[in-house]
Amino acid sequence: MQSWSRPLLILAGAALVEDLEAVRPVLEQLGEVHYVGDVGSAATLKLVANSFLGIVSAGAAELMAAGTAQDLDPQQVFTVLSRVAPGLKVREAGFVRNIHEPAMFAVRDLLKDLDLGLALYQRAPGARSKVPLTGVTRELFAAVSSRVPDQDISAIATAYSTDRLPRQPVEELAS
Repeated sequence: MQSWSRPLLILAGAALVEDLEAVRPVLEQLGEVHYVGDVGSAATLKLVANSFLGIVSAGAAELMAAGTAQDLDPQQVFTVLSRVAPGLKVREAGFVRNIHEPAMFAVRDLLKDLDLGLALYQRAPGARSKVPLTGVTRELFAAVSSRVPDQDISAIATAYSTDRLPRQPVEELAS
């Protein structure tokens, strides 16, 4: 399994930035610390980031299906998409070979974050409350979650095709 070479991103919120300074040395041992504002700001930013991850994953699955339907090689389609969205690269086995375990981020967990994000976004006044792609993305992940809630979010690819490549055992991939 491929691992990230970047340090863990720690989003921290506190009433005052000075409140964070007391624990910053401990947090910095775990990763890269970013103060993002008042209490609750870090959780809000996490929901924004995970909503984006859901949308990008759903878009990649949709475009993988569209590209392969036009007789493009799935590996070539994925290579181009992952070049555009580097975070997809760690999910290559799911998108290309239909292997969604072990889960780095389970479908059920992203669905929870999409629900929380939608509830948050829709409270905003005016045009800022309109998040149709996030809503559609949530529905796609809900359908996948009803079948495979514990698999990685790359399982969103199964929402676009019933004739996915057969699953290859992990042992075969290691050789």
